[in-house]
Amino acid sequence: MLLTAAAVLAVVHVIGVLFARPLYRPAEVLATLCLLACAIGSDLRADRGPARWGPTVAAAVLVAGAALTVPPPPGDGTGLQFLSVEQYDGSVLRTQLQSLIPVTVALLFVLVLLATGGKPRLSRTWLGAAIAAGVLVVFYTAARLALINSVLKETGPEGLPRLPPAVVALMPLLLALAALALAVVTAAQRRPLAAGGALLLVPAALIWIDTALGATLLPYEVYDTATLLSPDLITATDTLPQPTQALTAALCLTAAVLLIAGLRSAAAGPRAT
Repeated sequence: MLLTAAAVLAVVHVIGVLFARPLYRPAEVLATLCLLACAIGSDLRADRGPARWGPTVAAAVLVAGAALTVPPPPGDGTGLQFLSVEQYDGSVLRTQLQSLIPVTVALLFVLVLLATGGKPRLSRTWLGAAIAAGVLVVFYTAARLALINSVLKETGPEGLPRLPPAVVALMPLLLALAALALAVVTAAQRRPLAAGGALLLVPAALIWIDTALGATLLPYEVYDTATLLSPDLITATDTLPQPTQALTAALCLTAAVLLIAGLRSAAAGPRAT
């Protein structure tokens, strides 16, 4: 029942992101609270051990992240403001740091599950596939940064962003690698739902790489460089202004539901950890 409620609330949140008009502002918070309650219930039934409260702690991280990113009320804009150079720079930096909150929350969520998931026996097939996928993710990120740095060298010091591109790309890159590791661990533990949820975080992290890079106010020439996954991956329209953001939110919330559901079913079985 709680997982169904979380899924319904997640759909409500994603629709609000898609139309850039929240249907119900606390929908994401309530969805994560349902996941937290589900994790607490499964952890109470699980065998005692160091991994017993892992899903609960991970779900609590999601609740905190959702609370930090609740959409503002309609019409709650600041209006026209005249800012000094220092105020503008501070506002831009805050916006850039706030754009990394969802990535940081997802990364902490995955790391907690990894740290409390035990040490499964990894097959060579799964391990090899994860290493190959990790190499591709690192190569994609390195290629993007190389293209951006080449453009920045041509634009000169005035085109340098306030946050180095490598810094903002690091968090999504770590998320993608950690999600691959979690997928391998949960697959080795025969938790297909959880493994599928972890894999969904990989494309979300790749999209976040370019989203984070775009938030650094790079020179215009940077956006002419080739990219596979960017905020403009799906063409936005007046009717659907945020399709890629909605896709990212859908991937992350679906991943969270599948991970908690997969860990819950494992805790209910005889091989609970």
